[in-house]
Amino acid sequence: QIVSKRTNFEYLLKRRTALKTDFLRYIEYETSVDKLRAHRKRLQGAEAAHGLADTGGIRRLHFIYTRLLAKFRGDLRVWTRYFRFCRSAGATKRLDKALTQALQLHPTQAGLWAYAASWEVSQRGDVASARA
Repeated sequence: QIVSKRTNFEYLLKRRTALKTDFLRYIEYETSVDKLRAHRKRLQGAEAAHGLADTGGIRRLHFIYTRLLAKFRGDLRVWTRYFRFCRSAGATKRLDKALTQALQLHPTQAGLWAYAASWEVSQRGDVASARA
């Protein structure tokens, strides 16, 4: 059932006029699948073991977000949603790259610069680079 739903979502994204809602529904589905996997793992008591299944869902979500951002790079709400996802997943390197790319595409957005500066201060504690 998961494979058939993923296949259907992929077909929707591969079409010529892929919609933003298709991407967002796919992201919601993959998030729920990953939460279900984590819950089942907790119920089995296999908390200490880490494997490919632990990172596979997160990697898949990053891939979907990358495709979404490539197609809808002008939408700042998509960028901020990806920033929140990266923060929650603990993907600091990906967040740094995404912030850099967003600032290159939207250099006049003051809110984006403020977010990048606050991230720089909170993550690295470097006020000088946040001001630059």
